[in-house]
Amino acid sequence: MPHTSDRRRRAQRCNITGEPARLAVTGLPTRNETIAMSPGQKALQSALMRVFANQGQHAWDPLRGRRLAGLFDYYGTWISPQPDRVVMAATVAHRLCGYLLPYTDPDEQHPRCAGIPGLRLRAYTTYGYELVHLPTNTPVEIHDDQSRCSPRFREEVLRTERRMHRGEEERTFRPVWREPALTGLEQRWASVWQLQPHTEITSALFCIQPVFLHDPAGPTHSAGNWARHLQLACSPAPDTPSVLTWCDGLQPGRIAEYLETLALISPGIARIDAAGPNYATLTLGRASIEMHRRHLCTQCHLDKAFTPTRPDPAAA
Repeated sequence: MPHTSDRRRRAQRCNITGEPARLAVTGLPTRNETIAMSPGQKALQSALMRVFANQGQHAWDPLRGRRLAGLFDYYGTWISPQPDRVVMAATVAHRLCGYLLPYTDPDEQHPRCAGIPGLRLRAYTTYGYELVHLPTNTPVEIHDDQSRCSPRFREEVLRTERRMHRGEEERTFRPVWREPALTGLEQRWASVWQLQPHTEITSALFCIQPVFLHDPAGPTHSAGNWARHLQLACSPAPDTPSVLTWCDGLQPGRIAEYLETLALISPGIARIDAAGPNYATLTLGRASIEMHRRHLCTQCHLDKAFTPTRPDPAAA
């Protein structure tokens, strides 16, 4: 039986992430330690965070259907921070998986990749789908948060999903998610998987996406606060802060607390400079990120092209 303190830590983690207890156990580090992730895994998580919280259209967007921006908002339910793989769940696992699978168009003038370059489908499982990201050598698991089914059924529903929502890519693009190695076109994005000044902080924020979308400590009702429009404008320079904005939900000043509780960062290593309940700056290492929580308003519902702007601390 686990030590009482470990049970308490596991329960606290599950309350924050919403993940199953069995995954919380495997992802729980030794007390006073942080989750040791490889640089490649951090680079992948950082890239996924920038894709899911993108401001609008992305170069990797599918030809039709939903854009990658907001994809986790629509279908994601929880993320389980693990030391050796990326684990996330969705209400419709085959749809999330289907949109992430890469297809390439080697057009000489306008080559492009629709989906995450380097992502490969490795196996159909009872819990969902097992993938691997070749450039970072990182396993990726997409769990079905609704049910457990046979691998054969998973294969069938994913085939139907591709036909319905990725049909144009199936007909005109190359489905490279079946390839055993990286294609020449996918190697064009090799620099994306290199460590950047913001990688550490955006990788950690990826792991607490569900907290942004559903703050378990929110006062609105028993289910917590719900957020909207999680959007990230990432700065390539370490001396220029990135900007993260969202509407309603989690208070910016509490983010470092969640990162420490989930052992994503060491206690005291991140600095939070809060300027009111709706604005704070998070600094981790050389990178900093300005975080601004906006109140949910009519404009947020109507303006689908909502773009984050650098907030004014005095007005927060």
